[in-house]
Amino acid sequence: MRDDLHHSLPQTHPWRKVVEVACAPGLGGDLVDALTRATWAKADWLKEAWGKEFVQVLSTPQGELFGTEQMERKLLALEASCPSTDARRALDIAFGEIWSGQSNGDLKDRVVRAALEISAEDGIEGAVAWVADIHHETQVRQLRAALLQALPKCELRQPPAPKVRKHKPAIEQSLNAALSLQGV
Repeated sequence: MRDDLHHSLPQTHPWRKVVEVACAPGLGGDLVDALTRATWAKADWLKEAWGKEFVQVLSTPQGELFGTEQMERKLLALEASCPSTDARRALDIAFGEIWSGQSNGDLKDRVVRAALEISAEDGIEGAVAWVADIHHETQVRQLRAALLQALPKCELRQPPAPKVRKHKPAIEQSLNAALSLQGV
């Protein structure tokens, strides 16, 4: 696969880094991390008040007899104010889980993961479409395969930890660094 496919996407496209890492695996980038970060960057609805209330409803323990009915009512109330299509999709997934009788234990984790996984698949297809406008079908197939293989390895239940910045050496340390002359 070519290592310049990321140039097909605009500079500010959130999936540009994902495509760059997928095309150049030997340069030390972590595809799973890049894919996770791009997916969570698009999940604005989870960070808004609507998303926080949605997660709270799904996290409520269902110990009582009519717990799922109360959860359904709260979710129906949230339905009227869905902030995005991704939020609507998460709501549909939550209703599907509840109606199938799966409203136990880790409902929040399952719903959030499923919604973000579908959002990631949409993001992958969007990035691949940008690349397909310019490059060969072979390149597009290889890129899609690499991204879809990495998707199941992503931890989408919670946002990724902030990136750790590398400590830059002081000017004196840089000037005093020993340079090897091997290969000269």
